[in-house]
Parts: sequence; structure tokens; C-alpha cells
Amino acid sequence: LPRSILNILSSDDMVAGPLDDKGIRPENLPASWFQASAIHLAGPTEQDVVVMGHCPVCGANIAPFWVFRPAQTGYNLVFSGGGLSLSISRHRSNGYLDIETFLVSMQKPLRGVWRFDGSKYQLLPEKKQRSETPN
Repeated sequence: LPRSILNILSSDDMVAGPLDDKGIRPENLPASWFQASAIHLAGPTEQDVVVMGHCPVCGANIAPFWVFRPAQTGYNLVFSGGGLSLSISRHRSNGYLDIETFLVSMQKPLRGVWRFDGSKYQLLPEKKQRSETPN
């Protein structure tokens, strides 16, 4: 992971707590706490980065996910969320592929659809998700 992404992650609440618990300074955030993959959300030339947290940056049956897009000074955080899984949709919003998250809460499966608003991903309201889900 590039240092600019680790710097952003070190200030996230899901990461800051474990850093503090283990007495690790933010600038020494272990890259081993994460798994990352390059992805092309807007087109074939832009290389975005999807990051998934591993323990100690995780919860019970939930993993945190972050998505970064390249910027002039490193990377910008455009998505932050958690779930059992994260997948990339074929649908686009403002030129970027949509993101879907899935989790189970109170024995109820929950699907989240996230759309790019031009600067970051926003969760689509549940009512709108149901009306746009194909049968």
C-alpha cells in the first residue's frame, strides 16, 4: 500500500482504536493489517485501490472496506464502509461503477448500493434500492 493510503487509514476510527490498543504510532501502521487490490472504477487508465481490513482491524462477521482514487497528491478516500462482502456492479453513476455491500444484522441480510456523486460514494436509500432492483 502506498504511504499516502496508510496515512489516511491511520486516522480512520476502525484503525485508530487498534493502533491505540497496541501502542503503535499512526505513522507505523502495519500494512499487514490490510489487503489491497487495484481496480478500474472509472475507466481502463485510472487505477483505483480497494482496501479490506484484516484483524485487528475487523469486527465479528464484518470487515471494513475503503476505496481510494488517485489524486495529484496521492490518493483520495471515496468510499468507507463495512460488511461481509463488497462487490462492484456493472451499473455506473457519474462515470464510476457502483459498489454493493452485503452484511447480516439481527439475522437479516442487508444489501447496500453505493453510487458515486462526483466526489465520493453515497449509500442509496433502501426504498430507492428496492425500486431499482430487477426482478
